[in-house]
Amino acid sequence: MKKLLMLIMLSLPIWAMAQTDSLTNKAKEQYCMVTEVPKSLSNSVNISVDFGQPTGLFSSSKLKDEAGKVKSFNSIINALNYMASLGWELISCNVIVGGQESYSTRYIMKKKVE
Repeated sequence: MKKLLMLIMLSLPIWAMAQTDSLTNKAKEQYCMVTEVPKSLSNSVNISVDFGQPTGLFSSSKLKDEAGKVKSFNSIINALNYMASLGWELISCNVIVGGQESYSTRYIMKKKVE
């Protein structure tokens, strides 16, 4: 009887441990698609960011700063570095060919959201 009681006492902490649900504590991920929008008569670029939200008829998806002004970058690499500084991680890069010399590059990024 003592052995059985001792066995139960030793295994009780294993059963009593609080189990956490790994699905509820897991950080969620948010995704976005970044595309380059060339500026006319300039070497700098604007970027368009699609977070999956609905856009209105006259709304723009160009990335804006805190003041609401369209943010301009020297190159797409400069824009990707800016997004990385905000916590976004590059997942993939796709080139979409639209014609003989027409193409668009799309960058898929993700960010962990608590």
